[in-house]
Amino acid sequence: MGQHVDLRDQVWDRSKYTLVFAISSNCHFCTSSAGFYQRLVSRLRETARSRIATVAAIPEDKDTASDYLDRVIKVKFDAVSYHLPGGVHSTPTLLLVAPDGRLVEEWRGQLPHDREDQVLASIFKESTTHVF
Repeated sequence: MGQHVDLRDQVWDRSKYTLVFAISSNCHFCTSSAGFYQRLVSRLRETARSRIATVAAIPEDKDTASDYLDRVIKVKFDAVSYHLPGGVHSTPTLLLVAPDGRLVEEWRGQLPHDREDQVLASIFKESTTHVF
C-alpha cells in the first residue's frame, strides 16, 4: 500500500477518494461480482458525505465496454477508463485511491460474501476518518 496508482487521464484529487473497479467483459468473476458492485455503488451514492468517486477501468474498446457495463454490470460509474491501472494484471480488482493518487487499499479476485462486508466497512471507515 502507499504506492502511486497510474491510470491514464485520471485526476485523483477531484474527490476525497476514488474507488477503481478493474474489470473485463471476458472475466466471469467480474460478471459474477456484478451484484456486489451494484450494492457497493448504491451504498456510496446513498452516503453523500462519503465523496467517493467510482471509476470503471476496463481494457476494451468503448462500445464493448459500454455494452458490458450497461447490460451486465448495470452500474453507472462516475468515469470509465479503457485500460487497466499500471500494476494491475488481473480482474476483478478493486483499488481505493487517495486524492494524491496513493493506493490506500486493494482487493483482488471475486470476493465471498463475508469479504464484501469487510470491503464496505473498510471503504466507509477510510472515507470518514481521514481529512485531506
